Formats: sequence, structure tokens, C-alpha cells
Amino acid sequence: MTLLRGTGSANGGSSGLMEKEMTSRYVDVVGRVLSEAERGFPTDEQETPFVIEPLESTTTEFLSDFLSRHSEQVLADIAKHGALLIRGFDIASSAEFERLFLSIRGMTGMDELLLSEAGRTLTDGTRFVFHTNALIKTGGAANFDDFHSENYFAPDVPHYIGFFCLTPSDLGGETGLVNLRKVYADLPDRLKQELERGACFAARYALEDMERRYRLPAHAIEAFCEEVGLPIVSEDGVDYVAIHKPSVIEHPVTQEKVLLLNFFNIPNLLESLVSRFMPDYQGKEWFRHRLIWRFPQLAALVHPDGVLRTLYRRARYRTAHRAGSNAQFAIKGQRWVGTLLTSDDIQLIAESIRRRFSSFRWKAGDLLILDNLQIAHAGMPGRGKRVMRVMLCNPVPLPYSAASPGLHRVVETGESLTTLGRRLIDLRDAHPAGTGEPIGAK
Repeated sequence: MTLLRGTGSANGGSSGLMEKEMTSRYVDVVGRVLSEAERGFPTDEQETPFVIEPLESTTTEFLSDFLSRHSEQVLADIAKHGALLIRGFDIASSAEFERLFLSIRGMTGMDELLLSEAGRTLTDGTRFVFHTNALIKTGGAANFDDFHSENYFAPDVPHYIGFFCLTPSDLGGETGLVNLRKVYADLPDRLKQELERGACFAARYALEDMERRYRLPAHAIEAFCEEVGLPIVSEDGVDYVAIHKPSVIEHPVTQEKVLLLNFFNIPNLLESLVSRFMPDYQGKEWFRHRLIWRFPQLAALVHPDGVLRTLYRRARYRTAHRAGSNAQFAIKGQRWVGTLLTSDDIQLIAESIRRRFSSFRWKAGDLLILDNLQIAHAGMPGRGKRVMRVMLCNPVPLPYSAASPGLHRVVETGESLTTLGRRLIDLRDAHPAGTGEPIGAK
């Protein structure tokens, strides 16, 4: 390690930041950890995220060249720290964000995501940059979002996620990060063994909804699902694509065991998390938020983003959800993660999530790269306009069958892989309905 003295970052870093220990592996940028002043919350996770900021040049041309030349080390830092924050460069548009993210050698953008949530739409003028959600507010709202591994409920899971901040919230709106390797390590051995014993139900999608969404006949979707290993099950005369996921993976770089989960819908977990985060939201600026958390029935009256705007967003999302993004979760009789947890387990997980949590205050132009195979994330509460863009890269091949093990060793992600969503769209375009040629035919 070397100590950089007497040279501030090009974006006006304070003398306190100048005295931070900087890594010697980069000579043309500053590499450091965040200061306490940059974080939204107290944390023990001091190494997440790792920060790269300008030493001299702040241009995107310099940054693109830097990321390309140092791709191997950048990826190693993401694996080591779980997240990399690129701050202080002149990144002003979604197109620049896309170009910079893809300048890291080995990054492959994901465009079509099979069975993606409603509102996950591409931004104009880009191939791979999505709205975080074009229909509802994610982060910077009244409530806590659920911590999750990206696309847990859908087949196309990314290795890497990139977030780009165009406009930060006026208050709060951080992206909370949770180290799932450490959460796994905190679990009792009994629960680890149960999670690893077999895959858990994640979600199911009615086949007729997929027909409508992808404009394909049932036989074509069935043939595709069989080809890619997506099970189809029947219940009460309705056919579903049923997705099961391993709850624990072995990381392809670190070889350590990590949870791969979405903590949505686990009974009483959100309430336990709110109680553990409540002490971090003091002061009159958080009064309405705390009131909503204590008395959810008052949300329509005191919502900090305004009642009409919030109700309008929710109505749009429900309409889009019914149009084909209607996943079903936690089906009775299915072995899903919530069925494996005792009340003591839920309290332990809530405590571990808070202990393994880190965050930072967004600035316009920030670019954050997450290792989705290590770090869960969630939009934190806040107020005001918050404009974020997201990219998903490097699809991760996973088993989807109920008979699969609960522990999966991830071997390959990267340039040689294509999302199932893209494969289905390409097959549809190559074999349009009515040609008589079965989808998937050569």
C-alpha cells in the first residue's frame, strides 16, 4: 500500500480523503475506500464498495481507456470487494454509461430478459441500458424495498449489475448493499444444510400469459422450454413454467459459498428489518417515513412523494403486471425459502442483513458495478426525484428444476452466453407463427 499525499481528486476531494490509503495497483486513478461522510449509514462493511476516482483526467475517453487496459484488475476488485464505485468522472448520459461499462473486457450486455418484471424497459438510444423500473419508483420512496439478488424470480440472472445515477434523491435514496457471503456464514449449520439439500421454488408463469406476451403458440413455447431446461407443470388444468433456483452458489472467482436469494415475501422479515434500520432514520426530515412504517394504513395520506402521483404509479404497474409479467410466488405446497425458516431464523437473517449492510450517498454521474453473485441490493427510502439507469451483464447459467441441488457451482459467465430471452426472441423472429416450421428447427 502507498499513501497519496498532497494531491486531491479531480472532483474536489477533501484533505481527509487525501490522507486515505490508496492502492498502488492503479497509477493513473485514485483507488480508495469510502469515507464515513460519503456513507448514508454506519457500517462494519468498510471495504464495500471500492472507489475509483480521477487523479487528473475526468473525461470519459480516459475512463474508457483505463477500464479497458485494467479490465483484469477491475474485475478482480469487484470480486474482492463485491462492488466498485466509479465517481467524479464526466459521465452525463445513458449512452456514455453503456459504452464505459462495456469497455471492461469480458462484459457482455443483456438486452432481452425472459419473463422480466413489468416496467423493465430499455432507454432510448441504447442497446442494454434499462430503466430501473419505468412504472414504479425504486428507491427514494416511502418504504423499504426488499433486498434481493437480481432476477431471482426469472431465468436470466446476471453476474454483474451496473447502476448509473442521473439524478440523486433530495433525501436518502441510497442503494443498500448486503454481503450475502457473510450472511450465509452467519446462518446456523442446520439451515445451511437444508438450503443446500435441494432447489427452492422461485416463481411460476402461466403458459397462456407467455403466449400472449411473446406472440407465440403454446407448442412453440413448450418446445423452447424443453430445449433450455425450463420445467412445465400443470395444476387445475393450467400449464405453468415453474422456476426453481439453488439457494446457495459457489462463486466462480472466489469459490466461496454465497446465498442467491430474493428476501421478498418472507413472513415478518421486512418488519424485522425496518425495526433494525429505524434508528438510522432520525430527525424531522424522516418524520413522515417513520409514521408510515409504524402505521402503514396512513401511507395514502402522508406519502412523501404525493398521494396522486403514488397511486398513479401503482395503477400503471398493476395494469402492466396483468399484461404478462404476472409471476406467482410462494405457492401453497411448494418448497420455497420461506417454508424452511423458523421465526428465530428470520430474526437472525434480519440482524445479519443489517450487520452486513453498506451504502453511500449517490452523486450525479456515479457509476456502480455490483457482483450480483455476492451482493444483494435494494433501493433505500427517501424523497424527491431519483433517476437511475441499470445494465445487466454476463448471464449466469443455472438449473431450474425442482430436482436440482440447492448448492450450485457457477462455472461460466461471459461473452459466450446469451440470455434465454434473447434466444426466444431470435427463434420467434426466425420462425414466425404460421410458417409451419417448429421453433428451434435448424
